[in-house]
Amino acid sequence: MTSPLSIGRYRLLPVKDGAFRMPRNFLGDGREHPELLSDDGKVWLPIGAFLMPGDEPLLIDAGLAHGFPKPEIMTGGALLDELATLGTRPEDVRHLALSHLHPDHVGWVATKRGGVTFPNAQVYIAQGDWDH
Repeated sequence: MTSPLSIGRYRLLPVKDGAFRMPRNFLGDGREHPELLSDDGKVWLPIGAFLMPGDEPLLIDAGLAHGFPKPEIMTGGALLDELATLGTRPEDVRHLALSHLHPDHVGWVATKRGGVTFPNAQVYIAQGDWDH
């Protein structure tokens, strides 16, 4: 697990959902960030979210979830289990802020059957994304 991020008096906990696999030159000319390269020469970027725990937990982004058509590029599905390891159930989340509406940020907003994953959360979306 990645270390928590402190912003003033707030603490954000990274929550992993999956990974995004990109060619080496995704990050520039291919020489940048060699520490991110896997044995197959690909860059694996984490897909996830941030949790701000407390009386009214805030989740920033909702990962990819399951079912991306090309799992060799993107995988997801671990977010709810990772939240559980932090002692947070989906119904505990009171605020869900979506940074933008790409699939790897909104995957757990709804369930596979069209239900709501975080039933007690107020959802926040930027007006420009909503309008689009």
